[in-house]
Amino acid sequence: MKKKILIALTLILAVLMASCKTASQPPLPIHSGIEQMLEAMDYEDCHILQLGDYRACKHLPQEVGAQEADLAMKKYFNQNPPIRISDKKVMEEGDLAIISYEITAGTQAVMRVKKEVVKGGTVNFDPQIEQSVVGKTVGQTYTIPYQNPTPEIAEGSCKITLQYIYTVDETAQLDDEYVRSHLDYSSMAEWKAAILKDLEAQKKEEAWQQSLRAMIARSSFDLNEECLAEKAEELARQEQKKAVSEGWEWEEYLSEELEWTKKQFELDCRLRARQEVQEYLLVGAIAAKESFASGQDYEVLRQEVYNIVCTAEEK
Repeated sequence: MKKKILIALTLILAVLMASCKTASQPPLPIHSGIEQMLEAMDYEDCHILQLGDYRACKHLPQEVGAQEADLAMKKYFNQNPPIRISDKKVMEEGDLAIISYEITAGTQAVMRVKKEVVKGGTVNFDPQIEQSVVGKTVGQTYTIPYQNPTPEIAEGSCKITLQYIYTVDETAQLDDEYVRSHLDYSSMAEWKAAILKDLEAQKKEEAWQQSLRAMIARSSFDLNEECLAEKAEELARQEQKKAVSEGWEWEEYLSEELEWTKKQFELDCRLRARQEVQEYLLVGAIAAKESFASGQDYEVLRQEVYNIVCTAEEK
């Protein structure tokens, strides 16, 4: 999945780079509030030179129906069924269990997984690990030889801990009781209303991103690459702080949570930095063009621009 995302990001980067053309004409006026924010972030040398036809970049958000919310609720229930930790101590064929494991090549740990579901006798993600679990005792930590066709883990070892055996409550129903027991909602109706709200927000953001990409492709920018590099580093630091706050080692977070290499992560930061600054500039230029009230904060202006490019025309 991450590889597909990276390919898409690379294509977006090509479009963004093509749109960043320098020109001799002075930059377009930017909304004063946007200018202040850019200056506060040391982006005073970033300018928009030519604003495309933003009204032609209209993308309306898809409507969200009750059926879509119902499917989201059922999917969540199927992925998070009620379970009961078993009193069993020894893993047998057909048992469900939670394990943690660490794969080592030489003296270097190359993969750590804190929580993985296994079923005794069933191959799902790695036969070497899964087949070794049968017959093991809850709480036991053991090490097996590990071979992998990838160069970095050609030969090594895998340390495995059987955390607990559990059973799924096959009689459980998706009802108010389940919602109250597993979620912070009092009823199915309340949960469904929250899901509908989230889905609507997601569709709106998707429409905005579509319009944003179209507006960027139609516009020209003069962007200070040093400023963008600083912003990319800032985004990287924010992600690293998030990893630490959640108890991750950075390398572990990168490979397991994000499923990226260091180069893929750096590319993502550069892409996000460029798009963030371009979005600021576009919102400011459109605000100036439309004569929106000066002094508004960025989110208010962004909503105004959203209303132009992501809502239906008034009849």
